[in-house]
Amino acid sequence: MNSTRRPSGQPKLAELALAFMVLSLSGFGGVGAQARYHLVTLRGWLTDREFADAFGLSQILPGANIANVCVMVGDRFAGPVGAVVCLAALCLPSLVIAVGLMLGAIELTAAVPRFAAVEAAITAATVGLILANGLRVAAVVWTRARGAYAPLLRIARLSISLATLVLIVVFRLSLPLAIVTMLALSVLLERRVRA
Repeated sequence: MNSTRRPSGQPKLAELALAFMVLSLSGFGGVGAQARYHLVTLRGWLTDREFADAFGLSQILPGANIANVCVMVGDRFAGPVGAVVCLAALCLPSLVIAVGLMLGAIELTAAVPRFAAVEAAITAATVGLILANGLRVAAVVWTRARGAYAPLLRIARLSISLATLVLIVVFRLSLPLAIVTMLALSVLLERRVRA
């Protein structure tokens, strides 16, 4: 990124934190467009080119794009402390709101039995959507098996999917551990098939 100063000058740490706190509270499900507006148009801390460079780089790094941009901007203007402060300012407000909503929902569920029924209905709908997507993926995996071993491959793939479900639901294995275990088994299966 170009290190030339913006017309608005070097932002102070408090200004950076406030900007990312406002950014955090200005979107739902992603704040990419708002980030450009806040950093380029409103405050003039970055040029369009600099923002595009930072955003492009953030897409190849692990983690959320805007969190990566936030760390880059914080580091650029205030060093490592700025990176940490900006990331905290971006994440903490929405975390506090999410925890507050969760605690409110727990209290509401305890106080109003009808709310528990609504929550159960929403959960059922969510499970239905996840199941429908899973069935679509299973159909694609089922139809893509070709060759002499296609029936065995289909049964093996279906068995891995069902085993993952059993590990999580019946044996209460943690989701990450179950997924990593079954992913390793899937990779071994696919390697054998392609060998």
